[in-house]
Amino acid sequence: MLACLEPGPTPMGPEASDLEPPSAILSYENFMPVNQAHFWDEPEPLFNPEMLFCGEDRNLSGFKAEPIWSFDLSDLQEFEPYLESAEFVIDLPPSTWVPSGSDEELDWDNPYIDRNILVNLVKFADWPDEDVPLESLESLELEDVAGGIQFGVITTGTPQFRIPVSLEIMREWIQESIDGDSVNLALKLPESPPSGLLRLYSLASRAPQDTIPSPARLVVSYYIDEEKAITVDCVKNAQALSREDPLPVDEMRLATGIPRYTHLNLNLDLPDSLLGDDIMVMRARLYLHVDPDELAGVGGHDRDSDGLSLRALATNEALDLDAPTFPEDDYYNLSSGIDLFGSDGQLIDPIAIPLTSWLQDWMNGTRENHGIILSLNGTDERPRCLSFFIDDMGPRLEILYTRRPDFE
Repeated sequence: MLACLEPGPTPMGPEASDLEPPSAILSYENFMPVNQAHFWDEPEPLFNPEMLFCGEDRNLSGFKAEPIWSFDLSDLQEFEPYLESAEFVIDLPPSTWVPSGSDEELDWDNPYIDRNILVNLVKFADWPDEDVPLESLESLELEDVAGGIQFGVITTGTPQFRIPVSLEIMREWIQESIDGDSVNLALKLPESPPSGLLRLYSLASRAPQDTIPSPARLVVSYYIDEEKAITVDCVKNAQALSREDPLPVDEMRLATGIPRYTHLNLNLDLPDSLLGDDIMVMRARLYLHVDPDELAGVGGHDRDSDGLSLRALATNEALDLDAPTFPEDDYYNLSSGIDLFGSDGQLIDPIAIPLTSWLQDWMNGTRENHGIILSLNGTDERPRCLSFFIDDMGPRLEILYTRRPDFE
């Protein structure tokens, strides 16, 4: 759509209104994003190896996490005839975390993210190869433990999560350990779990000094002269961690925590009349509309002047979809901080991304068009997400240009 600007009053008088307008606005609607969902190396502390995670987070990180543990129950042989009850117990960490080599406490949980996780405790035979990333529990040939282990819901309001284990199954596990086999357990998610993530203690976890971290354990009660309990800690743990495929081309989504970048391929099929040497780009902006119903993990502190903002980059080379890391040294910085929220904490609509100098360079032939990369600025350990409209309110490129005057 081409719309000319109306000329205003001039010293030449009203007859000047018949002169050719000095500038015009060219507007292109609905640039479709392609190859837009890219994942690069995950920063700490989310999914740090010092913590285990359970859950599936489709909205933010795209990760599915299912923890596994191994136990040696051979020491329970003498108590096997006297068993009273058995439970699988997991401690939930506090809201702060101390990384290795540091005494500084860091905030972990984002209070704006759902943490209710539905799980099933399952057993598998052989511990996986620790040199190969474990992407799915299905590769472990899970055994069906019928009737003895129940579903449960983990919540952040509960300091411990307990799953009862039947005495019949516990006796079988004790005998397996006596025979030299480890008892390997996992928390398996249902086929379509609700979106949410929860962190759990692992063997490598550290916590503030007044909190003693405990890995997953089996607590077995027995009765001889009086009722007593024995706790057996896991001997090792690991994480089955998978990541969803890139989002379909009809979605534009950004996230922090596990960074999700969007690559927007700009189809700059401009008319020949706009590619002449006499054309000067006065202003070029890419307008995006954020879907207010698709904000996830965004709290009040993200909406102030030091909160969440948008970063826009243009790559100097064609984007390598298989690159393991973000191309930090191969981009042109369009803007390092574009506000997403106004002073009132409300979304700015639309978001305007400046492209003036970049577009002029492309029109002059001094820069190539490999699309625009968008990312969110913010503390990486806090998962947050937003989505852009791409249909009726899709990306719109608006160019304000003029022609250089001809003095000949």
